[in-house]
Amino acid sequence: MARLTTEYGIEEDSRYALCVREAVLSAVLFLLAAVAGLGSIYGLTVGRDPEMYGAVLGLPSYLFWGIIITVFTFLLALLVSLRWVFQEVNLDPIDPSIREGVTDG
Repeated sequence: MARLTTEYGIEEDSRYALCVREAVLSAVLFLLAAVAGLGSIYGLTVGRDPEMYGAVLGLPSYLFWGIIITVFTFLLALLVSLRWVFQEVNLDPIDPSIREGVTDG
């Protein structure tokens, strides 16, 4: 991207880096949630007799820990990141001539 901006003289929007950072954070949170959920379900069920799973609040323990707790944990992590990491960005055009609707034609 940097080569194209210098080759064609395009000024890169400063909001782009913030967007990429937030997109990467969102993807990492999603991947961590998937790995935690699937890992806990797999870890609690592999090699065990189904009669020994146990129950928490009427659900098999692997469903409770792998789905219910994982979803609420990562929902809380998402809300925390939305509050303190993500930033509100003004999407108005940067160029004053575009903002005022002035054209060169």
